[in-house]
Amino acid sequence: MHIEKIYYRLKSDLRDGASEEITLVGIPAEDESTAYCVERLRTIAQESKLPNKWQVLEEIKDKVNTIRTLDTRIADRTKVWNELAHFLRTQGVNPDIPNAPLSLPGLPQQIDGEIVEVKDDF
Repeated sequence: MHIEKIYYRLKSDLRDGASEEITLVGIPAEDESTAYCVERLRTIAQESKLPNKWQVLEEIKDKVNTIRTLDTRIADRTKVWNELAHFLRTQGVNPDIPNAPLSLPGLPQQIDGEIVEVKDDF
């Protein structure tokens, strides 16, 4: 007996009480077993699954906090450098010492791109 079509229904929870049902249709080849066709459809469904939105938002929040921490540390180090340079210049120890560089060598002055706001109301 040859099965002509296999229907694989997947119901996924979209959070907030909503759900979505997807139906995949597989047509097995003459030499293909039903179990293999179902496994193939299951693999397709798993690969098309979206990541957990709360996990993604948590990762974004962590990255933003890391950037803010690094910006604060850079600003603090720059302030200390500039104060030390000013002290050394006024004392005559090293009158040619420069202030902290505004950018690091090898890094672009400005990163081109668009600012994207993330909203939690999915």
